[in-house]
Amino acid sequence: MSGAPTSGGPSDQPSFAEPAKVRRLAAIAGGGEDTYKVTLTDTKPPRLVLPKVPAVGDTARLCAWLTAVFNLHAASPIVAGHQQGLRGANGHVVLERRNAAPLRFEPVSRINNPARLIEDLSWQVGPHDGAAHALKAADCRQVAHVVRMLCGSTKAISDEEETVSLLLTFLNESELVEGCSCYGPAAERYEAAQALQRTCDEHTGRPRGVVKHLTDRNTGEVVARVSDIADSFRRQLGSSVGRGFVEGRMAGLGFVKATLDGHRFPGRAGRNGPHARCQVFRGHLPGLDDEDAVVTDENTVTAIAVAQGLPVVTGAEK
Repeated sequence: MSGAPTSGGPSDQPSFAEPAKVRRLAAIAGGGEDTYKVTLTDTKPPRLVLPKVPAVGDTARLCAWLTAVFNLHAASPIVAGHQQGLRGANGHVVLERRNAAPLRFEPVSRINNPARLIEDLSWQVGPHDGAAHALKAADCRQVAHVVRMLCGSTKAISDEEETVSLLLTFLNESELVEGCSCYGPAAERYEAAQALQRTCDEHTGRPRGVVKHLTDRNTGEVVARVSDIADSFRRQLGSSVGRGFVEGRMAGLGFVKATLDGHRFPGRAGRNGPHARCQVFRGHLPGLDDEDAVVTDENTVTAIAVAQGLPVVTGAEK
């Protein structure tokens, strides 16, 4: 069972052998197999399978989990949760959403009842959200657990948590491209840049088509065009953002701004052939387990590329 409607879907390209971190990044981006996706078993009748519950205190991912389980539109995710009124089952819970009305459960015990939870969701979501999943009692217990953790951890959200939430929404809305690298020869960099390009409207000259991002097959980094991420941030926040806002927020997550530049054909003759160039952000999402760690610092990545005889895309390039 797919999640709420988004502007893009997972890639149809075959999977490549990837480390655990890359698989988790793909999952967060909507192309993975077990994170933030509600699925159905192959049994008869099919049984609903909810994604793995995030850790307590991970506000951004708790919000993303509820957004997927409630089948909400990726552009209007849950961003915070608050418990109000009485303590316990007679209290009230408010789940705030970006660019949409909040979800209210009064009393909060309605979350534990499948029929009442589906009833509340069906009549509080917007026209662009998906239909409520056929949740069972066991599913409702998981939902109540996540809501309780979210309400307990929600506070003044930090810049990093807000940026992670914005970036997760962008990744869920865009299409995942696999098998490309920013560190290969010119032809491979050309392929990566071309994969991220959007077609332009012949009348207005504005970009159109599905927004895309990729995971670098050599480093596992998330790579996306600067303009696409900036457009997504502006739309999600509902207003213009100051100059340097997006670059500052992405740098705070450890992402690097770089120029992805490549030619389709090698050698001197290739300089007169097809050419692709774009500004990208590349880096790893924070909060991954140590066992999934992949090198991220510039010197280490450069050393790997040099050892393999590959050209290097540096963050200093503008």
